Amino acid sequence: AGATLKMFESGGGALSQQSTPRNGSSALLEPGGGRPDLSARALGVRHLAAKNARIKSEQDKQLLTNRIKRLHTEQEKATRRIDETRKRSSQIKDLRERNAQQAQTQQEAHMYLQMERGLQRQALTKVRTEREKNVADARASVWRSRAAESVEMKQGRVQSESEVRRQRLELEANAVQKREQIRKAEADAAARRLRDRELQMRELTTREDAKRAELQMRRTRHAQLLAEMEAEEMRLINSLTECQDDQRDAFVRLELLIREGVPAASRGGTGGSVISDAAARSPLRGTGVPQLELLKG
Repeated sequence: AGATLKMFESGGGALSQQSTPRNGSSALLEPGGGRPDLSARALGVRHLAAKNARIKSEQDKQLLTNRIKRLHTEQEKATRRIDETRKRSSQIKDLRERNAQQAQTQQEAHMYLQMERGLQRQALTKVRTEREKNVADARASVWRSRAAESVEMKQGRVQSESEVRRQRLELEANAVQKREQIRKAEADAAARRLRDRELQMRELTTREDAKRAELQMRRTRHAQLLAEMEAEEMRLINSLTECQDDQRDAFVRLELLIREGVPAASRGGTGGSVISDAAARSPLRGTGVPQLELLKG
């Protein structure tokens, strides 16, 4: 535009210089200018030519002015387009960075969910193994106790029968030895033996009844212990299932928050609070089962 303006100024000067000689020549051609040989018609033609040249120079000047204005307008439009292009490129760059950050956040959340599910599976497997081991130990203990009680009962029965036989033999031997001496008191001796036998049988019966009652009490105690262990096992399984359901709901809410485009700080705070509540409600807290690691960081 500046070069065009300079060209216009130089052109205007040239036009003025060209018009000046014509005006000078016209002044020479005027009547009384020392050129009486030229006619009035020639003077009129020259005046008309000078006027047309002046009009043309003005038109050229106006055209150059309009062209300069159009050039200024085009320059302003180009500047605005450049600014819009830079602004658009900056927005595209920011959008790409946000998309990359969001993709990285989603990938980290997916990795954490996979790790958390693996930990849950390990914990569930460990609880199941411990439960099976406890049940097997309880059953083995019950079987061992039953076998021991059966052996004790057999041994007691054998000992009782041996004792009875021994006592019977002793009584018979004593009776044979003393038969001659106590023939007069045979009836008393027979009655006494009968009473002794009845007493011994009652004692043996009492012992057998006591042993049977003790065995029945042990069996009842072991059955109650086994029932309590099974009930405790079912309670722990149900509690673990509820804890896993709460954690699964927390993970679903966390995924929904991530998909809805909540800021990272809000997502971290919400997920941490939800899963912290699930961990606080966990029935495994304070027991022998290790706690699951929840959202951290």
